Amino acid sequence: MPINFYEQIIKNQNDHIASLTNQLQQQSEQIRALTLMVAELNERLKKNSHNSSKPPSSDGLNKPKPRSLREPSKKKPGAQKNHKGTGLKLPHKPDELIDCEPDECLSCPNAQLCASKVKESRYEIDLETIVKVRQYRQIMRTCKEHLNVLVVGKFPAGISATKQYGNGVKAMAVALTSAGAVSIQRTHDLLSAVSGLSISTGSICKMNHEFALGLTDVVEKIRLALLQKSTPVHCDESGARTAGSLAWVHNVSDADLTYQTISWKRGSIGMHEANFLPEYTGTIVHDCWASYWKFDGLKHAVCCAHLLRELTGIEESHPEQKWPARIKQLLLHMKKVKERAIENGKSELSYYHQHTFSVEYDSCLQVAVEENPIEPKAPGKRGRPKKNMARRLADRLIAYKEEVSLFFKRFEIPFDNNQAERDIRMLKVKIKVSGCFRTFEGAKDYALMRSYFSSAKKQGINVYHAIQLALDGMPENAVWIEATE
Repeated sequence: MPINFYEQIIKNQNDHIASLTNQLQQQSEQIRALTLMVAELNERLKKNSHNSSKPPSSDGLNKPKPRSLREPSKKKPGAQKNHKGTGLKLPHKPDELIDCEPDECLSCPNAQLCASKVKESRYEIDLETIVKVRQYRQIMRTCKEHLNVLVVGKFPAGISATKQYGNGVKAMAVALTSAGAVSIQRTHDLLSAVSGLSISTGSICKMNHEFALGLTDVVEKIRLALLQKSTPVHCDESGARTAGSLAWVHNVSDADLTYQTISWKRGSIGMHEANFLPEYTGTIVHDCWASYWKFDGLKHAVCCAHLLRELTGIEESHPEQKWPARIKQLLLHMKKVKERAIENGKSELSYYHQHTFSVEYDSCLQVAVEENPIEPKAPGKRGRPKKNMARRLADRLIAYKEEVSLFFKRFEIPFDNNQAERDIRMLKVKIKVSGCFRTFEGAKDYALMRSYFSSAKKQGINVYHAIQLALDGMPENAVWIEATE
């Protein structure tokens, strides 16, 4: 055989080997990518409200078993020793007195002649619904003092129709639908059954809308008062099905006031529409949502309760990794040390504590980086290198170390963002009961009312009294707001 023939065979074999090598390399890259995808999908499947930021409503029927991060207190359940109990109290003196005579005295003609005394008194506190109808008559007179000029009386402010509902009916309708999260239809059914008044659903909607419009000024004052706060405020956002789409309620609050708005956007656009963060210069506590970092001129504190849930998720998805448990223990220990210092009357922690915890924090995350290396990019592939969930969380903890640890350095900064979550919870209850807001205008009205109701409750004013004050044109009396220039 000629030499060229064998050279050709060798060349063909080399080409075939190169083709197989290239194919093997592509398959290896594909296997690596698919392995990462399967791991990420498994992590997503294991996510729930217990180990991530997902809301409990997303758990469906497969709800996780509750696991508290608190340590057992070893106390017996119920009231503790020396606890000052509270019992049922009479609201006022009895309106009706009923004597319970012995059966033998009921038919005795001489019962009133016998000596008697009260052995024991018992009280029944009951509730009656009374429908009251007021008639306003406009009087017209011929005034002899002014040359027989006709003078006509004026109806009180608010009496504008021949027949209309009073503030008592309006207060009950608003309390049921907005404060009590009862649907419009069921509010109609309840009021009709209890009072005998067949109030239409349209009238109930109108009552709520007019009530919300009357709160516009006081809610604006709440916003301005929160802007001037020197203490940190809590921020959160939550979805609300509205008019067939998803809108977002944005919450800003502290221990005294609550300000809520609604927008079609969740991120920085919706936050700009709320008209708070662009003007605020203090410290906000939040769940590390990326949009909060886009605002300049303010300080950030990250909610550690959210981080603990995410670390729990990493523990469950990657039981072989030990760093999540270490940093969870570290954060809880920092919290305990701070609480103990506050109990001892301290306003800040020593350099020793701050340095010790800082070193341990860095050590934990160094282990996290080593245990979760970044996969190298395939040749010619664009974009950033792929990171797993654990590495993404570790990088976030490294990047925002100062914001995560701020609660430890400044005692006025809380450990978590529970204040905002509590303030926004009634929105989720309303959505769960009613299913959605039928109009965006109705959702805006509800945000106004929740701002007012929540702020009034924080001031020690019960919701029904706050509604009555607003209907009487005095909503500011239910919300104490510092004077603003």
